[in-house]
Amino acid sequence: MNYRRVLFCYCLLPLLAGTLIYLLFRNDSWLHDRLFDQDTRLPLLGMEGMIADIVKYQLPDFCWSFSLTAALVVWKNWWGRPIPFFLLYIILIVAGSELIQLSVFNGFTFDIRDLFAAVLAAVLSFFLIIKYEIH
Repeated sequence: MNYRRVLFCYCLLPLLAGTLIYLLFRNDSWLHDRLFDQDTRLPLLGMEGMIADIVKYQLPDFCWSFSLTAALVVWKNWWGRPIPFFLLYIILIVAGSELIQLSVFNGFTFDIRDLFAAVLAAVLSFFLIIKYEIH
């Protein structure tokens, strides 16, 4: 496995894409509260409709889960020991990160589409790395 390529393509790029989506398409995020003052016109790029909502709200979760899964797969392969049910553990982590929003944090909202995007990203990342990167 080329660890640098996997870390760049499967970890860094998805995180960068998710961050850019937050900065360019959303106006109600924690990131905006920290980076922009109240006079900044947000979102920087306006989009409306169902596809726009998927891009704004589910795609960042997809990117985060995709990246986290890739990092965990790299760690597992670097460590070298087999971990039974590894994909199941990853799915539990990403699903748990969405489900915890149901009870713990104020200001976060649970959405079943976010849960679906996170689990789909984890499975896709896992199988893409297994199929194309591990020799």
